[in-house]
Amino acid sequence: MRGSPLLGGALLVLVVVAARHSDHTSTTPAALPAPAGAATHHSDTPAPAVTASVTGTEYARDSNNPTTGTHYAECRAADGSEYRVVVDAATEYRLRTGQPCPAGPHLPTVRQQHPEIYDALTAPLPFNGGDADGPCGAWSAATKEIADQERAAWQRCMANPPRR
Repeated sequence: MRGSPLLGGALLVLVVVAARHSDHTSTTPAALPAPAGAATHHSDTPAPAVTASVTGTEYARDSNNPTTGTHYAECRAADGSEYRVVVDAATEYRLRTGQPCPAGPHLPTVRQQHPEIYDALTAPLPFNGGDADGPCGAWSAATKEIADQERAAWQRCMANPPRR
């Protein structure tokens, strides 16, 4: 069943607010000591949150209406898991890599939804060279003819590198 991200976020907020305002204290009588090694439950202490940081943003255009789309924050949690969160345009434009990920329902990444297509589109090209950290950068090409052109352009650049 698919629901609105706004509705899902609102429900999450209601659950969190209700949980924070509920007053549930231990009913263990004071005369009975806790068993040795038992963890003490503190209702005021929130469970440790899995921290996640922004790894990028994405805008997916609506295929039925080319003037609309969905903005996403792409996130990676401390445990290495990746997910996306729907955000508004203003939030997407403000997000920078490494910032805390915005709150919201965790959606699968494009790679998780379509791994074969993602891997095919992001596979390295067969011809490449240069130095990504060098003054003229790195290059890559799908065919030998384009690779020859890229290599020649890179060599011209290296003969007279730009100043940084």
